[in-house]
Amino acid sequence: MRRLAIERITTAEVLAEIAAAEQERGLRELAGERAAQLWLSRACGDNAEAATSALSGIIKLGDQHALVDVVVRAEVPTIRKRAFGELRDPRALCELAKSDAPQDLRTAAVARIDDGDVLRALAIDTTQKEVGLAAVDKLDDVDRLEHVAQKAKTKAVRQRARKIVAEIEEAERAKKPGIPDDVKRRRAEKVQLIRELEAVADSFDFAKVAETVKAAEAAWAKLAADDDGDDRFTKTAERFWRRKDIHDQQSRSADELRAIEREAAADKERA
Repeated sequence: MRRLAIERITTAEVLAEIAAAEQERGLRELAGERAAQLWLSRACGDNAEAATSALSGIIKLGDQHALVDVVVRAEVPTIRKRAFGELRDPRALCELAKSDAPQDLRTAAVARIDDGDVLRALAIDTTQKEVGLAAVDKLDDVDRLEHVAQKAKTKAVRQRARKIVAEIEEAERAKKPGIPDDVKRRRAEKVQLIRELEAVADSFDFAKVAETVKAAEAAWAKLAADDDGDDRFTKTAERFWRRKDIHDQQSRSADELRAIEREAAADKERA
């Protein structure tokens, strides 16, 4: 009877209250899922105020998979951005990476996954080349990389996994004592810097990543130039700074628009 009663409720706020108070897991999950679905339709609509309120409800529920739907389907850009910022669960981020969302969002989702097993599964299962490459570039465990090299559906991902394994093995050989070859050690350091830079270059956390990129550039500048990876490192850094410049310009435009709206509202009140 209680299940039937929950299924008949059509008010998201009421369902959310039930989900928060219900002791029985099955009923709690049912109420939460129904609340999320009701809020989802509003969060994805073109009414910014209603979408904001609905998204707040979904965030409070903690439904990460509903947030993925908002990121993919929401009509209001600020709603999509906020929903993306609330994604934390590696499996939900993986779901977004495999969705029909724009390419930049999918690769940004991969950049935020911090679970090696999820990254390995994504690199193996995806048929989207850029997503698979982004996932394999975040792996630093040889066993997982070799698994990807054997099982990935995309040829480019298999090749990248093999290449990274070779780079890791080269770096390990360069670290061994008794090897006097400074060039090998320097190249191993460059390989590591390139991998660290490529792992964050497509992130949307521009403020945080900018410091990482600056540190990588400073470390790179201390290494002698020998054309070993120089072009790859430079192009990756330039790509990040271009993306950051575009983001900063868009943010300034939004801030200017809000300032104009505030001035207009103030003028209206004075009138």
